[in-house]
Amino acid sequence: MAGYIEPDLVERISKMRRQPGARLSNSYFTRAVQTAESQETYEFNGSRTLTLFQPLRNRKECHDCHGEDHKVRGVVRISLGLDELDAELRTARNRQAGVALLTILGVSAALIAFMRRVLLRPLGRVIIAAQQIARVTLMLASTLRIRMRSAGWAR
Repeated sequence: MAGYIEPDLVERISKMRRQPGARLSNSYFTRAVQTAESQETYEFNGSRTLTLFQPLRNRKECHDCHGEDHKVRGVVRISLGLDELDAELRTARNRQAGVALLTILGVSAALIAFMRRVLLRPLGRVIIAAQQIARVTLMLASTLRIRMRSAGWAR
């Protein structure tokens, strides 16, 4: 049954008394009441603080007990100190930087090892073979000159 509240609950609520709190003159509070939209603000008084003003809308289900005279029945103010969050973010950022650095070093080492195995070793073998061919060519040319001189063909 919509709008029905148990009689003992109504009795307990009616016995509750609370003195009104100090009146807030915060512009974000006033804007939350006027617009029925949540408002948030960052404050810095030695440490960062996030404050959220969340309006409690007067919905149709609430009209039986609270009436229809206001669009907003109240505002919940929640303040959160951001120092601990900032410290955790710094720790996470430093951890990520360390992981990134280790990843870069690991990939670089793997790339160097791969390049040595796949490129530099075979290229070294080609260089050695080219040097041996050059030595043999020089030796043959030298031998050929000597033979040509002894045969009288050389100048």
